Amino acid sequence: MLSAKLSQSRPPAFFALKQKQVSHHVCQASKITLRMPIGVVFEQKAPGEPVIVGEVMPGGAAEKSGRVTQGDILTACSAVILKAGKEGQFENEGYGQRPYDNWERVTFDCRGQEFKTVMSALKSNNPRWGFNDVILEFEKPSFANP
Repeated sequence: MLSAKLSQSRPPAFFALKQKQVSHHVCQASKITLRMPIGVVFEQKAPGEPVIVGEVMPGGAAEKSGRVTQGDILTACSAVILKAGKEGQFENEGYGQRPYDNWERVTFDCRGQEFKTVMSALKSNNPRWGFNDVILEFEKPSFANP
């Protein structure tokens, strides 16, 4: 189940990230592949803020992996696009041909993107196109003492 939520509150930790107080924060990056449904509720506190994990659903793929936690920052995800090149090949072949069967998985940078754009990228990983999983890249923020 791919869920989404947009809330308006801003916790102090993410305010610090936005203010670029990099000297006080250390991030641990991780990359994970999850089968769908991934069992994560994503949220964005305000436009321009990072997309974060708002909730990990009990029993979902994310919880079973043990590598996704509430507050993780989504930095990138897989997205599926149509590769160019075959469109003109089928013009003269007639009805019933499949000009749109060349799907490609790419990495989509989620940083600075609108919430709905990130959700569209996640939803493009569709079994209909032959992709039954999603590749996610997270940063796990931790704040060190100054």
